[in-house]
Amino acid sequence: MKIRTKLVVAFLFVGIAPLIILSILSIRTTGLELETQAMNMVKTVSDHKRSAIEAYFDTCERQAKTFSNSKMVIDTLYAIDEFYHTINEDNGYTSEKLEEMRKKVKAFYVSKFGNKYEKISKQAPDVNRLVAGLDDTALGMQYLYVSENPHPIGSKDQLDNAGDLSRYSTYHQSFHPEVRQYLREFGYYDLFLISPEGRVVYSSYKQVDFGTSLLTGSYTDTNLARVVRKALQAGKAGIRDQVFMVDYEPYKPSYEQPSSFSASPVIKDGECIGAVVMKMSLERLATVMANDSGLGKSGDSYLVGADYLLRSDSHKVKGLTVEKSFGENKQIKNEVVEAVLAGETVAKVFRNLSGKEALVAGKPVTVGGYTWALIDEIERGEAMALVSHLKWSVTILSVISAIVVLVLSLYIAYSIIKPIDSMGATLKEIASGNGDLTKRLSIKSKDEVGKASKAFNTFMDKLNGIIVSLAENANSLGKASDQLAHSSNSMAKNTTGMDGKITNVAVAGEELSVNIQSMSQGAEQISASTKEVSNAISNLRGSIEEVASSCTKGAKIAEEANDKTQSTSDDIHELGKVAYEIEGVVDLIRNVADQTNLLALNASIEAASAGDAGQGFAVVANEVKALAQQTTDATREIEGKIGQIRDRI
Repeated sequence: MKIRTKLVVAFLFVGIAPLIILSILSIRTTGLELETQAMNMVKTVSDHKRSAIEAYFDTCERQAKTFSNSKMVIDTLYAIDEFYHTINEDNGYTSEKLEEMRKKVKAFYVSKFGNKYEKISKQAPDVNRLVAGLDDTALGMQYLYVSENPHPIGSKDQLDNAGDLSRYSTYHQSFHPEVRQYLREFGYYDLFLISPEGRVVYSSYKQVDFGTSLLTGSYTDTNLARVVRKALQAGKAGIRDQVFMVDYEPYKPSYEQPSSFSASPVIKDGECIGAVVMKMSLERLATVMANDSGLGKSGDSYLVGADYLLRSDSHKVKGLTVEKSFGENKQIKNEVVEAVLAGETVAKVFRNLSGKEALVAGKPVTVGGYTWALIDEIERGEAMALVSHLKWSVTILSVISAIVVLVLSLYIAYSIIKPIDSMGATLKEIASGNGDLTKRLSIKSKDEVGKASKAFNTFMDKLNGIIVSLAENANSLGKASDQLAHSSNSMAKNTTGMDGKITNVAVAGEELSVNIQSMSQGAEQISASTKEVSNAISNLRGSIEEVASSCTKGAKIAEEANDKTQSTSDDIHELGKVAYEIEGVVDLIRNVADQTNLLALNASIEAASAGDAGQGFAVVANEVKALAQQTTDATREIEGKIGQIRDRI
């Protein structure tokens, strides 16, 4: 990897890595904080709703107590309990009339009640059983205020007086408008007055339970009948101000719609004269649960009973209503609901009814001795929307930062690498081919690169001086070697001539022959030594050429030049040794020449004493003497050359 790439990667790592780490930590911390805040908000909403629900039912309980102790209710229930018995008698209904009335009531059950019942509950009512369960008193009351009531189902409360001759209707007209107003004001579905025998002697909306006995009639198995029995038992035991409640269950007179009732005994002069019952409103619960303030757009709230059926509609899941939950037995059963119904308070991330991850808060709500699960939630995606926005912001910031850091790192890397590249190119140029040791690095800064360039230039100046000096010494050594080679060649030629003349003198006598042979051997040694000198000079010349070639290299080649210079020094030292050997050989030749000169002198004396007979021998002796003189001169010249070489070495 190039230094430029390393620098860019390093700058990116140093510049971006901390930002990424901080961003991740920030997002994580912010996410946890937002999730905690969102969960706290859901729990707060859940607390408010639980308080509102419990307050609503507490209000219902207080109103039931107040209503059961009010003089109007006590007087009305006391009077009406007497009047409902005589409703048929007051109107003079005969058995034939009662039979006619039963047919009309049945027709109402079949058509109006039956059609609506089947439409809502998806099943047909057992009309025959219901009508057969009506005694004559109940028949008379339903005939006047239900089947013959001109107002449609759901608005039967608009009839104040049936227009008959009964005292019941007269009394009904006196208090019914006030009760109707009370129900509208406090949001109840209906209000019932129950006789001590368990008969519904009054109801505001006049459904098919009106006038029937909850203890012996067709509706004895309903939750209304159960709560009435509890209230009457308490009243007969002399317990007042006691309110009983039953949870929501399908109620047949209300077309199997879920209904809940609260009942309180009515006591007059220490005697239980009946009970007052209020039918709880789901709309009031729905109003409380509909307040999703603080839960965002995806928030949802719902109530689940102990039977895992809804007590309020889901606002976000289409079709998940109380009506369908009861009608189709759609239970909401999961670990959160089960835990809350077991009395636990839950706050966790959980998949909601839509299958999406949500922040869920569950709290138990105690209503009339029953425990419901209050579930509030907000989709996690909405709760963490700010984190998602933060992630995008951080991502964009990281990309921008990466671009800025990349540009800056490229600029800085270029400013650092450019002089290094220039230095490398110059060094490569010096090292390759015939390096130019005069090349120098350009110095454009005072940083470390500039200092390194300056140091390199100083080194090159010194190296160039050394190599120039070495080249000059090598040239001088080359010239001396050439002179030595020339002298050696001349000496070799003279030695060769002297060898020929010594051979002619050998004919003159054995001693001279022996001496001449010795001189010839010495000449051969000189010739051999001369060849060694010539070889050494050749080696020296090759070494000098190598030194000259090596001098043109850079810093690396300078080291090789130093090695070659050492080799040349060794060769020169060897040359010195050879010169000393040549000097020894020259001394030998000079001694031989002196002896030869002495022999020639003796030969001349002997030839002179021989007279004419020795004249020829005298000529040879003179020639030998001349040859000896030439040898002596040659050895002196060689000694002079060798002296010059030694002086140069």
